[in-house]
Amino acid sequence: MDVNGMSYDIADATGKNASLATLMPDFRARQKDKTPSAVSGKAKVSLVQTIARLEREVPPPTGHVCLVFTDIRNSTQLWDKNPAMSTAIHLHNNLLLQHLLYCGGYMVKTEGDSFMCAFPTTLAAVWWCVTAQIQLLHVPWPQEILDCEEGKEVYDKHGNLLARGLSVRMGIHSGTPACELDPITCRMDYLGSMVNRCARISASALGGQIMCSADVVREVNASLFDCGPASKPQTARAIEEIRQLQTVFLPVGEIKLKGLEIPEMASLVYPAALLGRQQLVKSGLNPSTSPSLSTPGSPADSYTNGTAAQVICDQTLSDDACLER
Repeated sequence: MDVNGMSYDIADATGKNASLATLMPDFRARQKDKTPSAVSGKAKVSLVQTIARLEREVPPPTGHVCLVFTDIRNSTQLWDKNPAMSTAIHLHNNLLLQHLLYCGGYMVKTEGDSFMCAFPTTLAAVWWCVTAQIQLLHVPWPQEILDCEEGKEVYDKHGNLLARGLSVRMGIHSGTPACELDPITCRMDYLGSMVNRCARISASALGGQIMCSADVVREVNASLFDCGPASKPQTARAIEEIRQLQTVFLPVGEIKLKGLEIPEMASLVYPAALLGRQQLVKSGLNPSTSPSLSTPGSPADSYTNGTAAQVICDQTLSDDACLER
């Protein structure tokens, strides 16, 4: 069953006509790889099962929501030069969709290898991002991906795995966008300045990083530490998972977002197990062409030693209100 056939069979099996087929458009795969099937049978079956489970996804959130944009680092070069990219993209899609359903997120749409997802609560979005970053390290990537510069294994000085396979950057922002049903996909779409800001925040991250807005940090502070009002109740499971992963928020400071007049007080989000990635950026071992977003002496600099402290800091508060546990 080729890629096109697989897409349409999924749509028919779930009774959604062609709507779900448009969620996973393999346009680049079709353009770069004209072979009947560049994806292993096992990977195809897994992807079919995952997309079919979209029937059990949460209803599209409205009102105050949290959006996440994702993107694969250096994907253009990988599609152009690496023959295993067709297989790798299906493994990537499969993992993100599995965890999206598990964390209670809603798939809005994809564009190439980028995802746009919506969550009814902010902490569910943070939970999905940090969990996905950890699990991406353990995907059975094709050897061609692991052998290339973008996908090679990278360890810290203690032997902890920090990078392996496709590297994904993510951006999180919460707010109240305009919500409209897409007439083509019959799925909820989100529009407006809040969506544009989230996309720009994601574009500010490097591969393997999660960048979030000050609104996200405020929501986390309010929900985990009763530091101000929360926009809505957060799920107990998301709170528990974020605490267990010892999630760390590192203030980056004010960043200018392309095309937007108002800058953003951004923070980087890491599970404690991947905190060493910040040191990779500073040391230049992260193979990205973008400059480091933190400099020696910045607030993030003091947390690049691999410690597992959980730090949730609202940048609008005084230093005394920076909560640490």
